[in-house]
Amino acid sequence: MKKITLILITVLIAYTSYSQNERAATFSGTGLSDSAAYEIRTPAQLARLAELVNAGDTIARSYFKLTADIDLSAYGTRFNNGKGWIPIGNFSNQFSGHFNGNNHTISGFYINDTELDFAGLFGVIIGGGTMHPWYKI
Repeated sequence: MKKITLILITVLIAYTSYSQNERAATFSGTGLSDSAAYEIRTPAQLARLAELVNAGDTIARSYFKLTADIDLSAYGTRFNNGKGWIPIGNFSNQFSGHFNGNNHTISGFYINDTELDFAGLFGVIIGGGTMHPWYKI
């Protein structure tokens, strides 16, 4: 039993380290506060945020800040089988972090998914999650 427990703990530590390393490679910053927010400067980083939040990653509770204007044209009519953008957060895995648009613009936004109850840049935000609405779409 001790050997199985040790193996399980080792696997959990390796998974946690991989997840944190994967996140660190994706975003600058620590995400622990507004002054150390994860920085989003590319469309791919914003899409990665959606992917991580929608997969249930704890990053959903972090701080984020746009550091550049974002053009989401690549996530338009040819993305996601013509449905376009996949919202950040869903009923199973909600966004509960803090998103600061930092006076930047998000352009080229497209979504056409009739299967979603809530569709937008963000899908479902709960638990004290905030969005500073000083970004434009």
